[in-house]
Amino acid sequence: MELDELKNIWAQLETKMNEHGLLKEKILKAIYKNRYNKSLSQLINYTFLSCILALLGIILLIYRISVIYFGPFKMTMFILAITFILCGFIIGITNLKLLYKIDYSKSVSHNMQLTRKYQIRIKRQSLATYISVIILVILAIIASILSSNMELWRWITIGGTIIVGIMAAIWEYKRMYKKNINSILESLDELKELEED
Repeated sequence: MELDELKNIWAQLETKMNEHGLLKEKILKAIYKNRYNKSLSQLINYTFLSCILALLGIILLIYRISVIYFGPFKMTMFILAITFILCGFIIGITNLKLLYKIDYSKSVSHNMQLTRKYQIRIKRQSLATYISVIILVILAIIASILSSNMELWRWITIGGTIIVGIMAAIWEYKRMYKKNINSILESLDELKELEED
């Protein structure tokens, strides 16, 4: 009789331990899913905002060159800026399409592959953006040197804009893209480990 009671108690304890392990696994999955969704949402929202701002920038520049003629060199700069911003808008739309393919209901390995693809795309996009901005800044400085009415406040504005632009680019890459992409990949790694166990 005592042996049967011990077996029953042991079976009950084993059942409770299994239930506890399953509950712990469900809680961990929910935590990783929430972190994953939060980071993905931030990337989607930021990319969407960037696309809207790019459209507004294009509209503003087109309006500006349609109202005032700046001469051939400055008009070329405005057209080049519109082209760069339009390329950024198109890249933003393709990035949004890729981000919307990352879906929690699909397999973890599929999502990891898409996230790494996005990570590589952002690195390449950042390099192309920095090169484009450097070209535009050099052209703006050349236009300013060639301009006959270049006061001190305009030089200060150009310098301040360059400094703010550099700080914003560093923030954007480190705080927005790198942080959120790494958070998504870490969450997916943890989820993959849970699935394997």
